[in-house]
Amino acid sequence: MRRRLLALVLLAACAKRAAPAPPAPPPAAPGGGPPALAEREPNDDPDHAQLVADTARIDGDLHPVQPASRPDEDWYRVQPPSPRDLRAELESPAGARLALEVYDRDRDKLLGLPAGPDLVLPSFRVKDTVYLRVSSPAGAPGPYTLALRLSAPDPDGEVEPNDRPADATPLSADHPLHATLGTPGDLDWYRVDLAGAAAGDAAIPAGGAAIGDAGPAPDAGPARAGAPSGPSNLLRLSISAVPGLRLEVHLFDQAEQPLGDASARPGEPIAIRDLALFPGVRAVYLVVKAGRGPRRAAPDAPYTIAARVEPAPPDFEIEPNDALAAATPISAVRRGYLSPAGDVDDYLVHLPAPALLHATLSPVPHVETELSLVDAPPPGGARERLLLRVRPGPFEAAVIPAFALPAGDHFLRVQAAAHQVGARWVRDQENAADPYELAVALRPDEGRFEREPNDTPATATPIQLGQTLGGYAFPAQDVDFFRLDLSAQPVATGVAIRLSGVPRVPLALRLSGPLAGGDARSAGPLINTSDHGKAGAGEEIRAKLDPGVYLIRVRPAPVVRLPGLGGDPDDAYALSVTAP
Repeated sequence: MRRRLLALVLLAACAKRAAPAPPAPPPAAPGGGPPALAEREPNDDPDHAQLVADTARIDGDLHPVQPASRPDEDWYRVQPPSPRDLRAELESPAGARLALEVYDRDRDKLLGLPAGPDLVLPSFRVKDTVYLRVSSPAGAPGPYTLALRLSAPDPDGEVEPNDRPADATPLSADHPLHATLGTPGDLDWYRVDLAGAAAGDAAIPAGGAAIGDAGPAPDAGPARAGAPSGPSNLLRLSISAVPGLRLEVHLFDQAEQPLGDASARPGEPIAIRDLALFPGVRAVYLVVKAGRGPRRAAPDAPYTIAARVEPAPPDFEIEPNDALAAATPISAVRRGYLSPAGDVDDYLVHLPAPALLHATLSPVPHVETELSLVDAPPPGGARERLLLRVRPGPFEAAVIPAFALPAGDHFLRVQAAAHQVGARWVRDQENAADPYELAVALRPDEGRFEREPNDTPATATPIQLGQTLGGYAFPAQDVDFFRLDLSAQPVATGVAIRLSGVPRVPLALRLSGPLAGGDARSAGPLINTSDHGKAGAGEEIRAKLDPGVYLIRVRPAPVVRLPGLGGDPDDAYALSVTAP
């Protein structure tokens, strides 16, 4: 027993003597630069990596190694006494193409730079230990200088590496961060945590993930439970411009389900005015990257990212709603933003019974808007069906005065109108400061109104002798055709066609026919017109018509367009056909 105890004591003493001593501080370089170190061989694998604990400038050399199939590589173990931000610069005086890679404490590769004679590794957080590997992809020997700068963690900077959700840098509301896209393919992940947010402001825990620390994993489970009537929070996001770089940002919820994305032209910033978030969204992940273009990285040109979370008004749109499957339900009024460029907002109108739809989209400064009514693709169909498209003039509201719809689901789409730039048609107008308002009103469809679209003879709304139908002369180019079928009349019939006036626009009435063989593609020969050119004035045509099919056309009179005379979306006309 005594011999065994003595052996244990000797082993402990030997272990104590063998323990590495803390590295001595390197000597200061002449001129007050970073302390100079010389490379110490062997350091050609992680187990023999040279220890560096503080800022230093290392003069190294990649030596020829036999066999030639195994070129030299130099490893350095960066192990500061406390968390530090590390910036590394690798230079080759001879212009050799070198590679610089970063590995975590488990020897898993974190990031690497493309080979080149001068490399800059942007600042990233070292929590305890990382390894740097210097090599030459071509196996060319030669000297190099590796400058390592360790500094106190920057509370206002991103925490690299943050190229995956588990390492996302926490982004606090109203606490902007600066960051860089230092390498081609660099991804900067951020997490805005809404858990426990008070009055809509995001509450972000202090600190952040660092190299060697996996950090919190994304929450599991769906972000949306059911279909809430409105969002609970609005996320506002801004990313400053980087010269020559095309920025992109992609947004996900805590289950990594897409919430939206945005991009900008090279050298321009990104602004998302208000992204509506469902009550089930507890965290938002942001991924900033460089888009396609000649420049894919900017290690010396930082950008600033800022986020703010506010309570959402109950009538706000629910993003993402850029597809029919994700349309925001609407029954009265919704507000939203046409931002970023190319934004599309779809709204779901559910009708338990046939109804007449009246929809008004308010004007948006600096954006020519477009309001469309669409239906989902039929069973087995691949494309949605466009029912109506309204494109008002600048600073005008887009109005669908009355559109008869059957029971079921229908969709309103709000987007910027296409305009021509050079040889291309684009929808690039946006406004992240001024919201639009989309108002919907429904009333029962009792069969006493025109059936849009009816702007061609082929789509004319049927009208019968003794019937009165309503309609709207809007927009200014609106044309309404009505089809009067007198084929069943045994002899010629005298008819009186009366059109009531509307207060703000003069109307024109026209009668043509009969249609040859019931041809619905043309209006037939003109019989008579009534056009006084006076707003509010009624129009009337009296004629004796032989058996056949006739067309009645109603439209705003072709007068000089003045403010208030471009159409009337609020006052309906009445068209009647009677036997005098």
